Amino acid sequence: MNGRVTSGEGQARGFIEAASELLTDALGFRPYPGTLNLENAGRLESLSAERHPIPGDDHCEGIVTRSCRIGGLRGAVVEPIVPNYPDEKTELVAPVRIRSVFDLADGSEVDLTAADRCDGAWNPTIDGRSIDAFDGVVFDLDKTLLTLDVDWPAVHRDVEALLESVLEKPLPTYTRLEVFELAAKAGRSDELESLLADRERAGARTANSRPLLDVVADLDCPVGICTANAERAAEIALERFGALGDVDAIVGRDTLAQDKPHPRTLLEVVRTLNVAPGNVLYVGDEETDAELAVAAETSYAHPDQFRGDGV
Repeated sequence: MNGRVTSGEGQARGFIEAASELLTDALGFRPYPGTLNLENAGRLESLSAERHPIPGDDHCEGIVTRSCRIGGLRGAVVEPIVPNYPDEKTELVAPVRIRSVFDLADGSEVDLTAADRCDGAWNPTIDGRSIDAFDGVVFDLDKTLLTLDVDWPAVHRDVEALLESVLEKPLPTYTRLEVFELAAKAGRSDELESLLADRERAGARTANSRPLLDVVADLDCPVGICTANAERAAEIALERFGALGDVDAIVGRDTLAQDKPHPRTLLEVVRTLNVAPGNVLYVGDEETDAELAVAAETSYAHPDQFRGDGV
């Protein structure tokens, strides 16, 4: 689904503010007080519609909402149930002002996807200076903020040797979580964790920064890290670049009983930051990061979307 941005009549702010509590309960995020207006959107019937009555309002019977994602960010099409509401009008709400985050202008094309999908052909550029409009921002670590200096092929060879007795196929064909399950089956979980953590901590001491790391210090909102690497490795790497003090919470592979992409990992960071997941942005480089954002009901962005002066 797509449409083109157009200017509205400037009346949405008051309506969204008045209906903010209803919309927050219905959508799972607190909406920015304003809407993004689209023309020629069409095909909205593919988005599930929910009707929310407004008792006692003689003019507006309620609101129809259709949850979606806009370039990975959480959002919803909202339609007040009022007389003569234009069929061709499409209004979107989101946790932040979409025009600012994506630097949209009238005529810009916008793609919408279902709420349970972060993938899509439309990957709009994000101004990194604008993302602290979210209540909190959580980053993946390796290949998002920095790159750990780890010889992963050598690590894989050591893991293969460690788990040789239980491997039924080549190691690269297993998912990361499956490898840990095999280690548990072989009674070698502690050895596997020690092997990985040692290599990651060493690699953290000589890690290389990535452009997005420069954004962290300038964010005027709580910042967290949710990583599949060891928690101490994350601390060492961030400390190397003077960024550890800019981070308010870290959840690593060894922080909880669950590991990424289990939603509890990201939700634990969100809980520590004392913010609501619906108003959080999660940034990560892998497909499992997008899946994690959907499962935890946060907004999502890929590091490659951050370009230009805002990085």
